[in-house]
Amino acid sequence: MIIKFNSFSIYWKLIASSQSESRGNLHFINRRFLLTRKEEPCNNDSIYRAIVRMSCVWLDMFRCMNNAELVTFNERVFRIRKRLGEGAFSFVYLVQERSTGKLYAMKRIVCHDAVEQRNVENEVKLYELLDRCPNVISCEDFSIGPAAAYEAAIHGQGDELSCDKMVEINILLPYYKRGTIQDELDWRKISGDFMAETRLLSLFNDICNGLNALHSLTPQPYAHRDLRPANVLLNDDDSAVLMDLGSARLAEFTVVNECRARQLQDYAAEHCSMYYRAPELFAPNVGDKLDERSDIWSLGCLLYALCFWESPFEYTFDKGDSLMLAVLSANYRIPTKSPYSKTVHDLLKFMLEPDISRRPRLSAVMERLKS
Repeated sequence: MIIKFNSFSIYWKLIASSQSESRGNLHFINRRFLLTRKEEPCNNDSIYRAIVRMSCVWLDMFRCMNNAELVTFNERVFRIRKRLGEGAFSFVYLVQERSTGKLYAMKRIVCHDAVEQRNVENEVKLYELLDRCPNVISCEDFSIGPAAAYEAAIHGQGDELSCDKMVEINILLPYYKRGTIQDELDWRKISGDFMAETRLLSLFNDICNGLNALHSLTPQPYAHRDLRPANVLLNDDDSAVLMDLGSARLAEFTVVNECRARQLQDYAAEHCSMYYRAPELFAPNVGDKLDERSDIWSLGCLLYALCFWESPFEYTFDKGDSLMLAVLSANYRIPTKSPYSKTVHDLLKFMLEPDISRRPRLSAVMERLKS
């Protein structure tokens, strides 16, 4: 197969080179284009998605460089001001409404097939279902249209991969000027400044309230699957607001065969940040039954990060040891000079149970918080 990539051909050469060196197992890691995880191989479809994604990165950079792109939501016109951040499959921009001057955040996702489009539409549906929860971000509006600019950029000749089904979805969200909890943890880590325990528990309680809204949906509960400090915003009143429901799925899942096990592992590799990923998502086995308690593991890792500025397993990975083995055995340490009470330490241990069948549900965690 020949893929002509116009001005982006250099990236195809990089990918082809990486694939050749690893004999088909692509380990192409870049913090800016975090497409796969270090421990997991990549197939031809993933290579294609990598190429498309890197095209989108460059196109988005050019589209907002002159601060001129206009976006419309139901006759409301917005101007893109700057990029706020990006995820594995999306970009987030600061936009300003022309008629009022009010600032918003806009999440842009380019879907290259119908499955991805359904997943994004499901994300919008979840925002609508959780609209009344003050600890979950609300959706102001959304738009769906063809991703014409992206299709033009990756158009080639010969036996190319078809891009005629690519769709661009824009989601309009409130703008939180204080950013995420991760932003605060970054400067706290540099300065060695621990968060006060009362504030820490207040933020954690807000996060639990937001997560509880997701776990309590009827007729079937949903799991967030990507709980981490970068997905929790800080409001002006210092409350915490859960965001990014793009990885959320129905909580209950049974691994009925090897194919489903591989699908679950691939999904986790793409959507669940590895430092906060539950053990059962690293190495699923046939017969495993998953539910919303996968989020409780991530919640425990998040509480640890609130205390000590990073995931309990980041240190292991930075040393070069196996992250997966550390997670599967719950091999982490609480710093000897921790300023926090035994209550907080016990809450961490309560949630970081590697066996999902013995791990507590959110109701039990919230009951401990109350007591």
